[in-house]
Amino acid sequence: FSSDSYVIPIYQRNYAWGESEITQLIQDIVDYIGKDRNSNYYIGTLIVWERKIDGNISFETIDGQQRLTTLSILLSLIKNEYSNIDLSWYKELKLQFDSRKNSTNTLHSLFHGTIPDNKYCNNAIKQGYEDAKKALKRILKDFNISIEDFCNYLFEKVNILRVLVPEDTDLNHYFEIMNSRGEQLEKHEILKAKCLEILDENDRYAFNLIWEACSNMEKYVQYGFGKTQRDAIFGSNNSQDLKWNNLIGQDDVYEKLKPQADNEQINHQESIPTIADLLKQDSKQYSEKSATNDESPDRFNTIINFSNFLLHILRIQTKQDVALDDKRLIDSFNDYLLNEQDKIKKIENVKLFGYNLLKGKFLFDKYVIKREFTKGTDHWRN
Repeated sequence: FSSDSYVIPIYQRNYAWGESEITQLIQDIVDYIGKDRNSNYYIGTLIVWERKIDGNISFETIDGQQRLTTLSILLSLIKNEYSNIDLSWYKELKLQFDSRKNSTNTLHSLFHGTIPDNKYCNNAIKQGYEDAKKALKRILKDFNISIEDFCNYLFEKVNILRVLVPEDTDLNHYFEIMNSRGEQLEKHEILKAKCLEILDENDRYAFNLIWEACSNMEKYVQYGFGKTQRDAIFGSNNSQDLKWNNLIGQDDVYEKLKPQADNEQINHQESIPTIADLLKQDSKQYSEKSATNDESPDRFNTIINFSNFLLHILRIQTKQDVALDDKRLIDSFNDYLLNEQDKIKKIENVKLFGYNLLKGKFLFDKYVIKREFTKGTDHWRN
């Protein structure tokens, strides 16, 4: 922001962040100040291409423009509204838009502390400034953090990793591929990979089945397994009311979920997936045959998302005051579960967590009231 120049190319969409995204960015920074103001906070990546015109270098922004624009807005806001903050290094706005004069004019007006003329204004950027102004003031007050502390952390500890693509890259093609294939992994998917790395092949296979079965908070966990697995893990009973109503112990669960080479399951050689396989593929590829149509699961609205559910199980297992903040999901597991130096103990901890996750979801489904939508009906049930 103090030296290099950035350009938002024409193939990028317009600035689209609203109040919720801007507030979340500011809140995330404040959260990390409260956690450890001496540690760096990596706010993401900025994918750029080095553009050279008449000896001048600027960076064409391929990915990260929403965050880059918002941070530019935030810096202009601080410069204009908080005169006690030293922004002498921020002498010039280093961001402009290709072929979007209104966007560039609006950013420059805000940088200089003036309200842009409506005729030449990008309303989204103008509104972003107002949203950032309100959000920053409110969050600093709510968390009792001074603007000086916020700015010191923002200027010194908040980092963006800038990644340059090769010079001969077809930018339009790269942009198209990047925005049409796949999605970034969720934090809980990254966490699953970290857990899987610790286990051996058989336990990795079982742990993955458990994780996938529990991850859908809107269906009963029993339906995350094939019928034979369900009967083995939860018990079979001729009475529909008592069917799959018990849960066997930890050692038995891992034994029952080992890859089997029989007619109902894929053979052992094919059944051991790599961690990459487990992250890319639905667990049904590695589980037994799917339930038949007449066994379609009941579905309901859940009161908690999967990431927060994982934190509750971690808190129960470790008996520690784990913060129930899903933004800190990976950090919490590193601190309370995965930092064990003894390799055997670490394996035991992860296996126990897998079982506790299964048990927790089983009890959650059984006892926590929920709103259910089944075959056109709308009712409450446990």
